[in-house]
Amino acid sequence: MYRKLCQKGGLSDFKSVSSVLFRRSSTQESLTSIWNKRWEQCQAGGGEKATQRHVIKNKKLPVREKLQRILDPGTPVLEWGRQAGLDLRYGDVPCAGSVGVVGVVGGVLTMIMASDATVKGGTVFPITLKKQLRMQDIANKFNLPCLFVVDSGGAYLPEQANIFIEGGKSFYKQAVMAAKGLPQISLVCGSCTAGAAYSSVMPSHCVIMKGIGSLYLAGPPLVKAATGEEVSAEELGGADLHCRVSGSTDYYVEGYDEAIQTVRDIVHLHSDLFPAPKGWCDRVEEKCSFTSDVSQIVDDISDEGTQLKFKEFFGAGIQCSFSKLGGTKVGILAGQGDIDGKGALKASNFIQICQQTGLPLIFIQGDVKTSYTRELASLMRSVATANVPKITLITGNTSGHAYLAMCGGGLLPDLSYQWPSARVICDDISDSHTLDAWECSSNMICDDVILPSETRETLRLSLLTAQAFRNSDLRTGSNSVLKF
Repeated sequence: MYRKLCQKGGLSDFKSVSSVLFRRSSTQESLTSIWNKRWEQCQAGGGEKATQRHVIKNKKLPVREKLQRILDPGTPVLEWGRQAGLDLRYGDVPCAGSVGVVGVVGGVLTMIMASDATVKGGTVFPITLKKQLRMQDIANKFNLPCLFVVDSGGAYLPEQANIFIEGGKSFYKQAVMAAKGLPQISLVCGSCTAGAAYSSVMPSHCVIMKGIGSLYLAGPPLVKAATGEEVSAEELGGADLHCRVSGSTDYYVEGYDEAIQTVRDIVHLHSDLFPAPKGWCDRVEEKCSFTSDVSQIVDDISDEGTQLKFKEFFGAGIQCSFSKLGGTKVGILAGQGDIDGKGALKASNFIQICQQTGLPLIFIQGDVKTSYTRELASLMRSVATANVPKITLITGNTSGHAYLAMCGGGLLPDLSYQWPSARVICDDISDSHTLDAWECSSNMICDDVILPSETRETLRLSLLTAQAFRNSDLRTGSNSVLKF
């Protein structure tokens, strides 16, 4: 759909389209329109024909319908990587071929990673793997149980050299989180080949659907090509084989109703250790709109009357405020203009206070730059070593070392978001190397591109996710469950 928009505009180079549109017309309406069209394309997955084949011929539920039935009704969901995978060198992979959300399942705040088999059969591309590893990192950081909803043909073979080594990290993370005491659960609801089979049986709990789920290193077509033997997917690696013979799977279910209820029951087993955070189902009024004034953005995201400005008249380029967002206490650093030495030192001081009091930090980057070195190095050290949740929001043109110092990608924010108006300029001197929001979202450089109208709710849920289990009584050091 987004590609059709580009073709109608007479632009042959799809890669340059978003940046061209940004330069020609950066109005609120055009940015929102581009965002909506990209989101429509990603929600459509592999397209109408692939979805019809998935539902009618293969008798499977669409991935988002599965998630809707797994999640507790009426509870908010926070999704990341919504527009990942568009306009990559190996083509479009809408939503990176998977859906990654955090939401409440059986009263437990859970990270869910679900394959979208309508996107090239659920094949794992480099961007698919990058997204999954990122979701696992977030789950590990914030102590979230993980649910893998698997329907995947394994690695995209032309890119296997870029997948094989990195793919092993996914198995490593599953094992490490299980040993840490974080429940790892999988639902096999499709044909899972090679690496997808391993990621299905690595978790402590594996649910497989009779007649729909199957696990094998090579599917029936390859068996026939190699040996001449004709065998069905169910005979080769179906629920009966793995539940009665190999023991690779743990729960035998028939139909989606039983599968989803079984998954919910397994997750609920852990509700005492991992209860959903208080206030998760609350709602906040959205007040943000496109603006280049970061002071206004701070006012808009803060609960009314809760701002306390720190060193308001000292230092330029950074505003520091203690505040509340959705009832959660937070420290906010907002950058605009040229950050001077005093501004950098003020920000360092502010971060240290938030660290001492355990306040999460939100960094807002507007049109920000800097030409200072020593003081900025001090700020970078403070940001890098602060052991509190760190969330970054980029709304304007952020450049060079100011981008890094304000908790940009290189300093590993726990969660990072951009508005459609954001641009990351990679050089302090010129803007010859620039990444717009669309490139950042496609390549998972940020966790998501969000509209101003969803900013407060996104940040509220992010804060609750980040703080939910920081002090959980996990059984750290325990061994992973050994199945064999």
